[in-house]
Amino acid sequence: VSDMLIMIDENGDVITINPRGESILNKLGKETDGTTFDKLFSQCGISFTTISEECKGRENSRFFCSLLKNSNDFSYHMVVREVRQINGRLIGYLLVGHDITHSLELVKERKTRHEIEQVLEETEQINKLVVDSMNRFIHVVDRDLRVIMHNRFEYDYIERLGLDPDITGKKYREAYPFLPDTLMDE
Repeated sequence: VSDMLIMIDENGDVITINPRGESILNKLGKETDGTTFDKLFSQCGISFTTISEECKGRENSRFFCSLLKNSNDFSYHMVVREVRQINGRLIGYLLVGHDITHSLELVKERKTRHEIEQVLEETEQINKLVVDSMNRFIHVVDRDLRVIMHNRFEYDYIERLGLDPDITGKKYREAYPFLPDTLMDE
């Protein structure tokens, strides 16, 4: 997987990084244990304060980051998404770093738009495979509590309950009628 997944809490402290992200950051001499967003991305000129402000009221916030050390150059298109409880309380941010190093090389080589779109589509498919491979409910809802994405584990679980597993676009209560009311109030 060529993408970096980083979960940070509402204060900018790193909670978890996927193995690919740790590998890249370690190659760049970055300490990943007990670190913060600001320490990891200081060379990009982007602070946690900027990211958290940029995310307010937006579904996604995007930024470009080029991580460099000696001959290692990793160019990332970062997508940042707020992570909230059902009651709307902010609990952190999910950063997905799409490795666009290869895409930039294609552009430099003056490849066709079709070839560039194909590389970006492959990256999107890899992201879906990563999320689908996790054995936990993973879903994203918009500010109106409509499900905009969920993983295969969750799809299969809902199907085993005898419910319609195609919940994309449905309101949270409609998508998850089996959850207790106390959880829905959170």
